[in-house]
Amino acid sequence: KALAIAELTPLSFELEAQALARAVTPSGDTSTSMVIDFGATRTGISIIHKGIVLFTSTIDVGGNGVTSAISRALSISFEEAEKMKQLVGLSEREQNREAFGAMVGTLSALRDEINRSYTYWHTEKNDEGNDRPRIESIVLSGGNANLPGLTEYLASSLRMPVATANPWVNITDFSEYIPAITKKEALAYATAIGLALKDVEYE
Repeated sequence: KALAIAELTPLSFELEAQALARAVTPSGDTSTSMVIDFGATRTGISIIHKGIVLFTSTIDVGGNGVTSAISRALSISFEEAEKMKQLVGLSEREQNREAFGAMVGTLSALRDEINRSYTYWHTEKNDEGNDRPRIESIVLSGGNANLPGLTEYLASSLRMPVATANPWVNITDFSEYIPAITKKEALAYATAIGLALKDVEYE
């Protein structure tokens, strides 16, 4: 109804997770990975096999929750806490014990949900009654995936390879073209990049 009122004609609909997968999964990759879209107010969890989304889940844990936890623990403003989160993150535990404890308190909920999805995927059979392909790695995306020390924290907690996504992997190898925004900034636009790549697929 909203589209009709706006006099717009939709040409296709797509899962946000599938657009994201198209951006961060190398073309032709046949492995199975878990993609974590760590946003400001929520986190999307999806499992990708051969570039196709087979499982999705969304949880109400986001970067703003981490910032609020720092703000409460240190009695500082939200803005100050955000700056501390971006600059220090989980990387300087000894120098920032209170902030580290506040962040881990929130991020442990994220870790537990990731682990729950991982366990479900490997214990439930597929529709044919067969075992599902094993998840080989975890890929972090979203604007809050840049939190210093997050990949190391999750890798250590989950005992799995964890890496930050490269939203440009199917666009450029940087040998002839350098995007106008940094890789860190691009993480917040990975879904939009994936939507644009769909257009390229059909050309």
